[in-house]
Amino acid sequence: MKKVTLVLVYQAGIANVFQRHGKKHFTYSRELQNTFNVCENFCRGARYMGATIITAWCNEAGDIAERHWNFSNFENAPFCENFAIDLIQENQVAPDESQLDAQAAQAFLISQGIETLPN
Repeated sequence: MKKVTLVLVYQAGIANVFQRHGKKHFTYSRELQNTFNVCENFCRGARYMGATIITAWCNEAGDIAERHWNFSNFENAPFCENFAIDLIQENQVAPDESQLDAQAAQAFLISQGIETLPN
């Protein structure tokens, strides 16, 4: 399976998950836009499957795909009290299976062309 890097970008009221492409000059494709909780669980499932998760925030309205994202100073985001702490910590490790949202994990697997969780 290819190595996947996802960027969870918090925005006021919603969150986005983008897949990062490229090695030096990055491009991004939106994989999901939904509530904080749905996007966080999607990322937890992806992390469990080996994806790298990078977290950012953006305090701008509208489509943020081409906007400036902040990758630090999370406490400066006006909506930071709603962030999932486990997804913004340095050196993230995969959660144990009991912490996963099964639907989020399955959605990620299907998006990657995989039908079932490994044993």
